[in-house]
Parts: sequence; C-alpha cells; structure tokens
Amino acid sequence: MGISDDPLITAPDPSQGSLPEYMQNTGQNYWFTYSAARRLLYFKYNKCSDDPAYPFAIMASDLFRTFDANPVDTLVIDFRGNFGGVINVINPLEAGLIGRASTCMQNANFRIYIIIDKVTFSAASYDAEFFKEPPSDYGVPVPPGSDPSKIMFVIGEPTSEALGVYQAASFTLPYSHLDGEYAALYIPPPPSIVPDYDPGGPSFGPDIEVPLNSTDYFARHDPMLAAALARFGGAPAAPTGTAIAVNGASFRVEQGLAPGSFASLFGTFPGGVDGVEVNGQAGTMVATTQSQVNFVVPPSVSPGPVTISVRSGGSEVVSGQATITATGPGIFVLQPGDPSQQGAVLNQDSSVNSSSNPAASGSVLQIFATGHGPLDASQQAPVQAYLEGMPAGVLYSAPAAQYPGLWQINVQVPGGLSGQVSLYLIAGTIASNGVTVWVQRARRGLTVRPNGGSCDPMDIP
Repeated sequence: MGISDDPLITAPDPSQGSLPEYMQNTGQNYWFTYSAARRLLYFKYNKCSDDPAYPFAIMASDLFRTFDANPVDTLVIDFRGNFGGVINVINPLEAGLIGRASTCMQNANFRIYIIIDKVTFSAASYDAEFFKEPPSDYGVPVPPGSDPSKIMFVIGEPTSEALGVYQAASFTLPYSHLDGEYAALYIPPPPSIVPDYDPGGPSFGPDIEVPLNSTDYFARHDPMLAAALARFGGAPAAPTGTAIAVNGASFRVEQGLAPGSFASLFGTFPGGVDGVEVNGQAGTMVATTQSQVNFVVPPSVSPGPVTISVRSGGSEVVSGQATITATGPGIFVLQPGDPSQQGAVLNQDSSVNSSSNPAASGSVLQIFATGHGPLDASQQAPVQAYLEGMPAGVLYSAPAAQYPGLWQINVQVPGGLSGQVSLYLIAGTIASNGVTVWVQRARRGLTVRPNGGSCDPMDIP
C-alpha cells in the first residue's frame, strides 16, 4: 500500500465555523482570553514549558491585570491535552490566585474550574492536582477564612495515569513520519505529599465528571466549559435495570430526566407494550419498538430516584431505576447519526435550518428541545442559550401545548456569526447537549419579530 501525499483532513473543519476555546491556539504553550458577556476568564495550558518569547511570569502578570480590571465570575484553568513538562512553570499563576483568595471569595458567584481529560499527563496532571491540596500545603500564607478549595472544582474526565511524573521518550513512524511519545520512566511523588490529596488508584479523577463524546467534538461543542458555566454539580446516578432510561433528545444521562419531558427507554421489549409508569404514575406513550420505548415523563413526578415500569396488558414486563432531575434540557437533532449534530432548528421563516438554508445573523432561530423544568410566573421556562459559546437573547421559551413534552425556544442570533455554529442551552444547573446550526451574514432589510412566527414543530423531518 502506498502512502498518499494528500493533506490530512481536519474535522471539524475550522474553515466552516469557529472552534471551541480548547481547540484553539494549540501551537502556543499557554494563552488566555476574557469574555465580558460570560464574565469568564479562560486560561489554556497546552504545555508545561516556559516560552522565552512570552515568559510564563509575564503572561501570569497580564492575566491577573485582566482579572483585576474586569468582573469575573468564572475562572477556568484548562489542562486538556497537556502532555506535561516542567512542574513549577505554573507557580506564578498559583501564587497569584492564593494572594487573591480573600478578594475572590467576596464574590458569591465566583468559581474556579480546573479542567482535565484523559490526555492530561505527567507534570500537567501533577499541576492540576495541586488545586486539590489543603491550604496548609500552598507554601504561602492564606488569609483566615479564605480557603480557595471551597470555590475550586476539578471538572472533566479522569487522567490516564496516577499521581507522579513521567519521563517521555519520542519516536517517529517510518512511513508517515508522524512523531509520538511514550512514557519511559515513572517517578512517584515524594511520600510527604501523597496523603494530602492523592486519592490513590490508577488515575486522578475530577470532582465533577463530564465526558467528551464524539458528537460533542464534531458539533464544535465544549461540554466541560458548558458545565462550568451552568454550575453543574454532576450527573445523576446511572440508570439501571432491564429498561434503561435516558433523556429523550440527547440520549444521555448527563442531561437528566425532567418532569414532563421526553424520555427514551432502551432494552428488549415484548410486543404489545402499552404503558409506562414512573413511581406508579402513568406516563404518556409516544412510540415503541422491540428495543426502544419513547414516552413523556409524568409532569407531577417529584425529582429524585424513581422506578420505571414498562407494562403490557396491565402487567409489568420490564423495569428500571432512574433519577428525575428538576430540569433536563436536551435539544433534538435532525439525524442522530450525523456527526455534526445538526439541531432540530427552524429559521425565522419556519424553514428548516441547514447548510443550504442558513439563518441570517440577527434573525430569530426556533429551537426544539425537551426538559425545561418549572415555569415562571409568566409561564415561560427560564433558560440561557449559547451560540458559538456566546449568550444569545432568548425571546420566547415555553412548552408547546399541542405536543406534551416538547419545548420551543426562540433566540436572536448575535451579530458577527457565520458558518457552522455550536448551540447549547442551560436550564437550572444543567447544560444541554450541543448541536449545530448554520448562520450567514445579515441581509439588508431583515425584520426581526420577537416571537419568530408560528410553526408546527412536527413538520421538522
């Protein structure tokens, strides 16, 4: 077999739309950005190595100058994809945070999120674990009553290695000439620090586990940053039994099962299934096959652990256990097998949004989802919407009365967006799955109507 000289294909294609922060500037050892719209200071640590052209101490000084001059509710320190290097390069950042601990804690909304993943390795893993140390181990005085550990959360995926440092060796594949590295020597940490914060085991795990699915990647969606902005406390217990219940739009546990929302049961079901009960309350049947049952969770069921009974002719045939959450935002996708996860979204004229029929920047998108949770006094469902990671104005958010379980959200597309754009929702403390929509520059003469017009959501293919 010959070796092709064709260039490698990048997916998702950056020329078709923007990428989430963690996929940007991968050639830099470290960088940061501030988002006023999200009150977010984001620091990406790609490599534990000082850059002579921009020394880490100078970068940290610039970062804290930005931090001190702007309102910040969320500070993210992102170690994803960091293979390691020198442990103490990050010291100026750690010292700056400790020195600002008392000031930070005066803001009741302020949180620090340390993001890790399965590629966080060696010195990077070691540095990430520093943020789980007790204040007595910081090496500098911490003002009384200013324990930074109270506002720090490690979020993401478990690392692929235990606490310690690894010396790496490199190699080059003979035909493709691709470079790689492997762990050649493991150096355990000094025994004096292990009891303080090392949980033991084969890896360092997050406080709040948030997986990265392939559909998130191809949908240009960062579920870990979304979870941080939502103040996500962690997924409910995984469903069990012979009928596995998941969110009916995302098919995931992380999005929860809200009262009155669509849910999907997976298992082996006999013919003649004619009912589903949740803690004895009847749900509304939608569709059933031998492997999947779709139904609407009873609106009056209370959040917490429940037993789900699948019934036929008045008798239970299979059952499972799940957890009802206060909210459970999930956005429907047009084709679940489409890697880009094109959302079930209509343009302002009620036509289906697509690459060949993009929405104009500044126009209204009609989003179809489930799991809105409690309504407010005006019978609207509180929600935040994010397009390309930035807040979008919500003009309408309410259940579709003619279709129990369905939730319609109308949002205005922020100016300046174009191409394939990521979209997700936050309801309560849960972020939805990520989908994509297509946006083009605004056309002259466009009129925006607050309600986006009326449509029949079942017309979506």
